[in-house]
Amino acid sequence: MMRKLFCIMFLVLLCSIPAHANVSDAQDYLYQAASAAQEACSYARKAYYYASDLEEIQYYSRKAMRAAEESESYCGLAIDELYGANMDDAIMHTEDAASYAYSAYRYSRQAYQSSEYDDAQYYARKAMNEASYAESSACDAASECE
Repeated sequence: MMRKLFCIMFLVLLCSIPAHANVSDAQDYLYQAASAAQEACSYARKAYYYASDLEEIQYYSRKAMRAAEESESYCGLAIDELYGANMDDAIMHTEDAASYAYSAYRYSRQAYQSSEYDDAQYYARKAMNEASYAESSACDAASECE
């Protein structure tokens, strides 16, 4: 009887370990997603506020595009980890972060592909805002994992 109880307790403990590891990994991915989103926001901000010509906006927009894509990728990795851990609020915030990161990527790409300075600047501003939202959502998701 004692041996059976010990085996059951061991299995319960063993089953709980991966869920905790998943949450820890997800939190790491979310911090990386937030960092990449912050980088995308910074590049988009440079494109919007500091670029003096179309080529410069395109230069910073290309960098913002890559950082936003990286942020979205980290969100996807975090979601994969969170699904096994039953963390609905964290998943919701992570999905929001991924959506915002994708929007930041899309607007950065539009700024990069624009042939007019004003259009490129408009899309750079939109990319900056979306990247900022992605960062905030990723941070919210990471705090749900604590």
